[in-house]
Amino acid sequence: METVKSSHPRQGAALSNGRLMSMKNGEIVLGFLPVAGFHRMAVNATAGKAAVDKALAEHFGRPVKLTVQDASPDDPRLGPSLADQDAQTRAAHEKNTDSKVRSHPAVRAVLKFLGGEIEHIQVYEPERPGAVPADDTPDDSA
Repeated sequence: METVKSSHPRQGAALSNGRLMSMKNGEIVLGFLPVAGFHRMAVNATAGKAAVDKALAEHFGRPVKLTVQDASPDDPRLGPSLADQDAQTRAAHEKNTDSKVRSHPAVRAVLKFLGGEIEHIQVYEPERPGAVPADDTPDDSA
């Protein structure tokens, strides 16, 4: 997934919404739920498929056949997609951070002293690295 994301962010993000159904003998089968139809189209469109096939071949060192199928939410073989796992991890992190902030002694003391209350806690993530290495960015100092 990361190899595809680094060269083709849109297709990499779309792939992360697929669910691995099988991976054997140079073939990867991904299932997409009906709610992920947009992502399926991004992977299955001619330009998207070519980009994904090329990135997979580079990653595995040989051609890999990617097959995209419709998947049913009731299929017991399918686990959560990588996008679902990422969303669950983010939600758990936000909930944990919210709890830590609200129960922190310094925060509680300030709220008691000022008589305020916390309405919302915004959790900021560190900036994610871009697809282009930092060395390739233009130097504006000239």
